[in-house]
Parts: sequence; structure tokens; C-alpha cells
Amino acid sequence: MQAQILMTLAAGSLRGLVESGELALEDIPEFTMREFDLRGLNMPASLLTGRSIDDFDRLRDNADKAGCPVLILVEDQPLAMSADQPEELSASRDRIQRLAVAANRLGCNSLAISCTAPRSDDAMFESIVAGLKSAVGLIDDYDLNLLVAPCKGMTGDPD
Repeated sequence: MQAQILMTLAAGSLRGLVESGELALEDIPEFTMREFDLRGLNMPASLLTGRSIDDFDRLRDNADKAGCPVLILVEDQPLAMSADQPEELSASRDRIQRLAVAANRLGCNSLAISCTAPRSDDAMFESIVAGLKSAVGLIDDYDLNLLVAPCKGMTGDPD
């Protein structure tokens, strides 16, 4: 049996074309299929800033037609997930909730975030794990997977 490989495009690589007006956001899936023959997109949240729900629906519909769905919505900025930072944690939870709604409208199966940590020790690690578990509860109703992307600091080293 031969393994199936799914290659996706990090849509942020097309930011210049979108911001210059050369490529409309909703045309990214068809462009990705035509130019690169790739069958999925990882969409940075910053590329969706200021867009409406109708824009999300149009992007999802065009992605379905092109056979190039948006698979992962990626938060560009690291989020504070530690209980040691209650105000930042509350803001991060709000952000995750908004991202989950957007990811759901786009038809994504995953939401990717990275975490900040004021220090790197066992207690901080446990606090961030608790914050991540609460985030999973926030997105559970949207049938999304939560992916933790590496960033400088605690999640920068896989060990």
C-alpha cells in the first residue's frame, strides 16, 4: 500500500499578492491548485483581519469548488496561556473563541496557536497545560483540533 501525502500551502506566503490587490482572498484556493497543484491551505489569522463572515463563507465555498480546503487556521501571535497571567489568559481565551468561530466558518479541522511563558520551569509548564486544556474546552463545540506550534521559549524546544 502506497502512503498518501497531502501537501498544503502556507497562505501567508501569498500575503504580498493579497495586500497589493493582485489576488483576492477568496481566489487563493483556486490559485493554489492552478499554480502549485497543492490540495490544502494553512491560513494565517492575520490575513483575515477585517474580513466579514460573508468573506469567510465565500473563501470556504471557493476552496470547496477548487478542491483545496482551508485545513488549519494559524494564530500568528503567541498567546499567554498561563494562569499566572490572569488578564492575558482571559484575553487569550477570548481570542481563541473568535478564532474557533472563524475556523469553523472556513471549514478548518484545526486551529494552531503558540504560547508565551514569562519563565521556563515545571510550575509554569503545568500552568500552561491547564490553560491549554481550558482552550480545548472552548473549541470542542466547533469540532476543531488544537495544535500547539513552537515558538521562542517554552515550546521552542521539543524536550
